Amino acid sequence: MHLFTRMGQLGGREGDAMGWACEVGAHVATASGRPLTVWAAQFGHPVGTVVWSVWVESLADLDAAFSGLANDRKYLTLVDKGQAFVQAPFVDSFRQVVHGPAEAGTPPAVGSMTTVT
Repeated sequence: MHLFTRMGQLGGREGDAMGWACEVGAHVATASGRPLTVWAAQFGHPVGTVVWSVWVESLADLDAAFSGLANDRKYLTLVDKGQAFVQAPFVDSFRQVVHGPAEAGTPPAVGSMTTVT
């Protein structure tokens, strides 16, 4: 199992920025059919950092699940809308799980925390 994350720093009115981040996450989850989570990063990241994460089997699985977004009008509209909030380029990470919950692939409960080393 692998964890794909996209992290970026958002600015502007926090409620609007985080609302947009959640709206994008919900649309991507629906369009891809994958349980995607949205996190507010803290402790060691700039204020306003948001992370979208999803469990996948491989890079091929990631590509198969999300390649359709390149032609998804609603997604592209949301990306355009988000330009008002984006403070720095997003950073993608692809990590292999060495140790973690047996239920990897299941979204965590609201209020959960995670540590990535």
